[in-house]
Amino acid sequence: MSPTVLGINLSHTGAACLLAGGEIRAAVVEERLSRVKGDAGFPIRAIEHVLRASGIDGNEIDLLAVGTLCERFQPRLAQESEYRPFIRAVGKVSALAPLGLLGSRALRGAYRGSLGALRRWETRHEHLPTLSDMGIRPRRVLHFDHHDCHSAATFHLRPFDDDATILTCDGLGDGLAATVSVGRGSSIRRIASTSSVHSLGSMYSRVTRCLGFKPWEHEGKVMGLGPYADPERAEDLARDFERFLKVDRLEFRNRLGLIGDAF
Repeated sequence: MSPTVLGINLSHTGAACLLAGGEIRAAVVEERLSRVKGDAGFPIRAIEHVLRASGIDGNEIDLLAVGTLCERFQPRLAQESEYRPFIRAVGKVSALAPLGLLGSRALRGAYRGSLGALRRWETRHEHLPTLSDMGIRPRRVLHFDHHDCHSAATFHLRPFDDDATILTCDGLGDGLAATVSVGRGSSIRRIASTSSVHSLGSMYSRVTRCLGFKPWEHEGKVMGLGPYADPERAEDLARDFERFLKVDRLEFRNRLGLIGDAF
């Protein structure tokens, strides 16, 4: 029998989705209920809604899956300035230290470990009392890697049965900005990853800000305007942008060596 799973996103746009019997029974983003655009954080209204809409009690939840190990990002704050002290500090250090050091496995492990412990502490002490009131048992809560969640979402919903190569690419999540994985049967194996200091998505957000749009919200507008550019001028700009980024086999590489506001 398929488990009853409540999945939540507590970064970017908060959201909740409830699966039972192998089917999606209800799903909603927090902003639709709070009426706050891009509402981020713990999606308590969305959780209450999907439980009510599906007719499932909290004590029937077999697993509450949190779609990140360590991130909690509030885009409304980031649109004004980089509000996260760690990310702001790394951006400044990038002007002095090589990205090979800042994006090293050791530093990424420390980032994931320290913030992951903080996120789990927040879940236990800030949110579990509310979840317990809904009947959701604390031992049912598990955190999952951000990019693993992206990979699973696309692979397990693919419209074919063959094996698949899976690419994830975004601003950043749990210390990474992109991954390449291979899906076979019901398993997914990661074969390459790009550190968040080499993030193509973060570069795109900085360009979005420079154009006068809101980063972490209007990237889609910039993308939509792209096809209307003058071909000759766009070609020159594309060549210029190659100074910033290159594809190194299965990974992205930041040629400029600067990230965040320094970029």
